[in-house]
Amino acid sequence: MTESRTEQFDGSMVAMVTPFCADGAIDFGAVKTLIEYHQEGGTRSLFFMGVAGEGSVLSDLEHETIIRRTRAMQPPGMNFVYGCTGNSTEGTIAKVAVAAAYDADAAVITLPPNVGPDQEQAIGYFRDVSDRATIPLGVFNNPARLLTDLDANSALRILSDPRYVLHKEGTPRTGQIGLILKEDPPVTFLADDSPEQDILVTSMALGARGIANATGNLIPSEFAQLAKPWGVDTDLSAFRAAYFRILPIMHFLYGFRSPIAIKGVMNALGLPAGEPRRPLMPLSDFEVEEGVQLLLESGLCPGP
Repeated sequence: MTESRTEQFDGSMVAMVTPFCADGAIDFGAVKTLIEYHQEGGTRSLFFMGVAGEGSVLSDLEHETIIRRTRAMQPPGMNFVYGCTGNSTEGTIAKVAVAAAYDADAAVITLPPNVGPDQEQAIGYFRDVSDRATIPLGVFNNPARLLTDLDANSALRILSDPRYVLHKEGTPRTGQIGLILKEDPPVTFLADDSPEQDILVTSMALGARGIANATGNLIPSEFAQLAKPWGVDTDLSAFRAAYFRILPIMHFLYGFRSPIAIKGVMNALGLPAGEPRRPLMPLSDFEVEEGVQLLLESGLCPGP
């Protein structure tokens, strides 16, 4: 049976890191290893070239190369989604077209950085991109990193377009989450794992279909369980226990600019993440050890 717009992207969508070699080139051997790690861990979707994937510091050629080469590595049953935000409307349209050329499962877009359009201008941007797109699209409302916070009415107007199949919400305004989910838009609504926004539990309780997360780079199987949509059979005691177990790790990882801490701890545990691309700098050995100890104290021992 074909999955609906609200089912295909259910579960854990991990914003995967982009591993770099010592010379700065993308390490596609490491990419393949990490994809296999997520396949074994039950990750439903991988989101390439988001914030954790350092998409903003990749060239257009690297963007195209990542899409082309990862599509050749894609396991059956796992969605591959690509960050395609440009510096303008036309720039985003062009990046989405590249993803479409390789028949990507979806392209996720935000508003262009450092522009700050008002609500009507933001709606116009998402509609302009949709009008030119030939693959499914996702919206990421990310006010912490952009200058515009889509309100509930704007989000619902955008999501009424059948081209949009995903909505990742990053606002800290939990009332907005309720206003959107009350209308039951025909898309996969994903919570965010950032403890700074602190909307994960609220979103799941109100009907989110999964969690878009960066913490799953380290512990994919734990997030695959945490991100299951709630139903009448959901064990809330087990959810609370899992959430409280993971919460200190999320706080640690998000205490640094993404993906600095994620990569540092991954490397320490034998997961090939490489170093962040400059101007970001790696964690100190002391900070890496702090992160590793948090995982061990939580009883989590990820790694190959």
